[in-house]
Amino acid sequence: MGLVHLRELSPTPVASPEEAVRVGDEITVVVTAVDPQRRTLSLSRRRARTAAG
Repeated sequence: MGLVHLRELSPTPVASPEEAVRVGDEITVVVTAVDPQRRTLSLSRRRARTAAG
């Protein structure tokens, strides 16, 4: 299970997730943190886009 925080969806601020993605979209993300106790991943689409150039 992973979560992309709203501020990590786009290089520019968005008010809602629907401004950046739609249900069913496949997106590239970077893992920014792992919490083994909660068994979760923190993910960033913004950082993945920045790294890709």
